[in-house]
Amino acid sequence: MKKLMNKLKIKKGAALIRVSTKNQALTQNGSLDAQGHIIERWRNNLNFCGDVEYQITEWIEEEQSAFRDKNLKRKELLRLMEKIQSRRIDFIVFESLSRLFRSVKFAIEFFELVSKYNVEIWEAEYNTNFSDFDDPRSYDAFISRAVQSEVESMTTSKRVLMKHREAMVNVGKDPSPQASILGLDLHPHRIGIYLVNKSELEIVIDIMKAFVRFKNYSETLDYCHALNYKTKTYEIKKKIEKDGTITPPRIVQGKSFDQAALKALFRNPRYGGKSTFDDSKKNQFRHLQDENGKVTWTYSHGQVIDQALLDEVEATMKIAGFKKRPRKKTTRDFSLLADLIIDSQGQTYHCQSAKNHQYRYYFNPNNGHRFSMKEFDSKFINLLDSYKNRSSVIESVLNDYALKLQGEVATYVRLVSDIALS
Repeated sequence: MKKLMNKLKIKKGAALIRVSTKNQALTQNGSLDAQGHIIERWRNNLNFCGDVEYQITEWIEEEQSAFRDKNLKRKELLRLMEKIQSRRIDFIVFESLSRLFRSVKFAIEFFELVSKYNVEIWEAEYNTNFSDFDDPRSYDAFISRAVQSEVESMTTSKRVLMKHREAMVNVGKDPSPQASILGLDLHPHRIGIYLVNKSELEIVIDIMKAFVRFKNYSETLDYCHALNYKTKTYEIKKKIEKDGTITPPRIVQGKSFDQAALKALFRNPRYGGKSTFDDSKKNQFRHLQDENGKVTWTYSHGQVIDQALLDEVEATMKIAGFKKRPRKKTTRDFSLLADLIIDSQGQTYHCQSAKNHQYRYYFNPNNGHRFSMKEFDSKFINLLDSYKNRSSVIESVLNDYALKLQGEVATYVRLVSDIALS
């Protein structure tokens, strides 16, 4: 107690604790709490041994990446830098400098900032003070830790990739397992491993055989719809979002097949049991590479569909298309006199629709002349309904527009008119 009373100076500062995502904060053994305990132990030890009392007046928590291209998005880091510039804190403490940055360039900029405003920098994990700004060794030690942090971040990602490939080649583990594959179920306990679903696999084989038989997507889709084949029904597990929101598990129901779903089914390498990756740069499996540096590896479940059928499907995909179906005519498509009207120059009028499909015209493509189909047909039919002598009526309507019918179509027009009026 006497020692604490003898302390003449109090320094107030901020502590920064960080994880890359909120999900890590919840799942990595309480990482934020662990960092906080290390910093508190550092503060207690420093206060017990020193003549200055260090008080942490603010805890800053981050869930952001520490790479340089993410720094401008780190609102809490920007708030910390604003406190330094406004001289509201005397020191900053981190569990490790890697919590502050993973970029040497940013480390240099940050060191210049704190030295300008004489703010102490502490690393609690090693009880290191980098604040002797007049000593070049302090700067060198700080930058050295920054270089180590950046190298660790790069080697970590490389190490993870190498572990993934080891699992792919030696165990047959899928690096990106999918729950939506018809015929294959995710293993309940082993990530990246599949179990064969025989009933679903029979559907997949039947669809592939139908595709080879029909040689087009349209009839294959009709076949799937007729037998009520659906894509896979699967469960999406609970997910923790970046903002801490917990999305509960849910069931995704299977949907009717479309062309995209068929293509995804036919191209899925998991049915053949093999896949490849490019190892020409890493040379991790040099003895397994082909002439192009590719490594072929086998899934743990092996090949589940006969290779001959897979080859037939691949060959059919190169020639398959959609079978054109006759277009069903609607009432909007009906035109009474399309291609039956000619002008004094003998040029034929066709049917034309506006871009919005709300208006339709009789149109002469040679001179661009057009007039309303609805107005013309309505007038034509009304006159036909008013007069018994339909031939004279036809001539009357056409004369109003300075038009005439092509030879020997009057009988046809009368028949069409009778249908329209019935």
